[in-house]
Amino acid sequence: METRIENKPTAGSSCGPQAVAGHTADNGQMKAITRARSGLSRHVGYAVMFLSLILLSRSSFGGNGNQSQDVVHLSGTETITGAKTDTNNWTFSNPATTLLLGATFIPNLSSTLFGSQLLISTASSNANWPFAVVGAYRNGVSGERYYSGFTPDGHFQSNMYLALIGNGNGASETIGSMASIWADVPVAISVSNGVANDANGGTLISGWGNPTQGMWPRVFTVSSQGTTTITNPYGEAQYTRPQFVLGDVGIDAASPDWNYSSLHQHNGHLKIGTFDGANAEGGEVDVSTGRVSVAGNLIISTHTPSSSSDAGEPGTIAWDASYIYICTAKNTWKRAALQSW
Repeated sequence: METRIENKPTAGSSCGPQAVAGHTADNGQMKAITRARSGLSRHVGYAVMFLSLILLSRSSFGGNGNQSQDVVHLSGTETITGAKTDTNNWTFSNPATTLLLGATFIPNLSSTLFGSQLLISTASSNANWPFAVVGAYRNGVSGERYYSGFTPDGHFQSNMYLALIGNGNGASETIGSMASIWADVPVAISVSNGVANDANGGTLISGWGNPTQGMWPRVFTVSSQGTTTITNPYGEAQYTRPQFVLGDVGIDAASPDWNYSSLHQHNGHLKIGTFDGANAEGGEVDVSTGRVSVAGNLIISTHTPSSSSDAGEPGTIAWDASYIYICTAKNTWKRAALQSW
């Protein structure tokens, strides 16, 4: 039978323990019950306090009172598996330790930078990039985002604007450029090709123009042995600008008076002439197989051979106020007198 003790006063009696269901608990039983409850409360309190201290120490100090949990400390040969999100920082407690991600070792690794602390192993069969940095939207609000990173086969790829800055002094295109180099050494770009020569398709620089006829045409190349080629793949009907332009600011850069000359290859004819800096070009000199034609006056400076055996090459023409001279054979000159008419 259960005996329940209640501290509930009844009418006409003083407050104190009352008997329930005809059984009375004496003072000794009451004291024993009270002591048991008190002891249980103390034990529960101690357990809760001890557990709280354990949780507090783990959450605040990570088991090490010298390390904050604001960062992830990598002090040994940690293995990181699964998907992890880095919202703080990672630090190396031992600068000599290398963190290897993606594998337990990298086979056939012949060289690394001394002191490298982070190595990422990947394979071309893995579609995921091993490392990438993603930035803001390229147009500022939506669409494609800026990114830079390394592809699974180890190539660096980026859609950002790359700037290689030496001393911080340099100029850039006002409309922007994908790559800018501000050098603080004598040579800004050095290119070499030790793999293939011209006969084997060796190339130092290759430039591609706007698409035409469903393909991207090559418009500029510098071969590995120095041959420079400029082409017009669009046809004269679609593109009439010269392939090479020389410009001169004039006598004084403070008062520029730009003048241009051009070189243009057209149907086997090399045309050399003027250029208006926009579209119109002249072809005053036309060089083609077996001939040179001049659209305009051909001006030859005066020269008088010292004698009929003066040094000269066949075909050379000279003149002075009295005669016109023609070299008919090596070191052999003939002349004709000039007269008014």
